[in-house]
Amino acid sequence: MTKSKASQDSTQSGRSNPWFQAYSQQELALKQRADLFIAPILKWLAEDRSPFGTEICTAPETRNYWNYWDSLRMQDGLLFKGFHKDNGQTHIQFIVQKSIGEEIIKTMHASCISGHFGRRKTTKKILQRFYWYNLREDVNN
Repeated sequence: MTKSKASQDSTQSGRSNPWFQAYSQQELALKQRADLFIAPILKWLAEDRSPFGTEICTAPETRNYWNYWDSLRMQDGLLFKGFHKDNGQTHIQFIVQKSIGEEIIKTMHASCISGHFGRRKTTKKILQRFYWYNLREDVNN
């Protein structure tokens, strides 16, 4: 699926999402579009073009996401980053803004299922599903 085709996927209002239960899929899509660092990436994907030069000389957060350009994809109106695990399987991480990332850290660390993992295990657990700029540093703080 091309990025332009994928970027046309629509977000379904009220649809439950598997990524972060505190928000609906529509709310997550709105938060991505409102984020100062993710919004330019969404714009470039919608235009089906990879930016270059001074366009990417913006905030470090936006440059970081741009560095993963070939791994970015839209799915159900949400931005994801794909990656390949050592076992050859392809997985996707939901890209969230920092404020939601902070909620995710608290949820993952405090969850009775997580068993109060330490920093390393919490980071590993979060990276299985999510990505945001400076994730590791945020977990360590």
